[in-house]
Amino acid sequence: MMTWPDIFKLLTAIFASVGTASALIFALSKYFGGILAKRFEQKFRAEFQNEINEYQAKLDVLKQTTLRFSDKQFELYTNLWNSLHDLKIAADNLWDSASPKNLKDFVKQLKMTKGEMEKASLFVEDAHYSELSEIIKSFSEFQIGKERLIDLRQNTNLEGHLIEEQMIVGNQRVKRRYDELILLIKADLRRQLKGE
Repeated sequence: MMTWPDIFKLLTAIFASVGTASALIFALSKYFGGILAKRFEQKFRAEFQNEINEYQAKLDVLKQTTLRFSDKQFELYTNLWNSLHDLKIAADNLWDSASPKNLKDFVKQLKMTKGEMEKASLFVEDAHYSELSEIIKSFSEFQIGKERLIDLRQNTNLEGHLIEEQMIVGNQRVKRRYDELILLIKADLRRQLKGE
């Protein structure tokens, strides 16, 4: 028969072996759990780093595309503004002296400016394109008025002087309009170039 001290020794041995086993199991699970956690963490970090790299690559492409677009837009706006300025000078010369030579220079510059506008149309903001179209329309009306005035002056009579004065007033209205539009587009282009 087992005595109490024997039972106590047996229970102590059982608890000691179970405790040792559980401590061993706990230690092993902690060790393997740590290894698995590190592997999971490394895998998660690697996946996260790959995503970051993908987004960085997309961002770099977007940045390069934006810079190329901005550079091209700046170049085209500059060329367009230069052409508009030359057109305004030709129109002012034609206003000062409605001669066939000044008319020819004006028509030539108007054609060049229309070409610059079409070249830039892909890169020009829609609002600016509308304003530019309005300027070209005003300059075209100015051209028509000046052509009529030159033709009228070549066939002058008393009645022609009244018509000439009316034409000059009409041309002056058109000139005022293109002067206003040039200032408007200049301010808009300046804001665009500043990135506002």
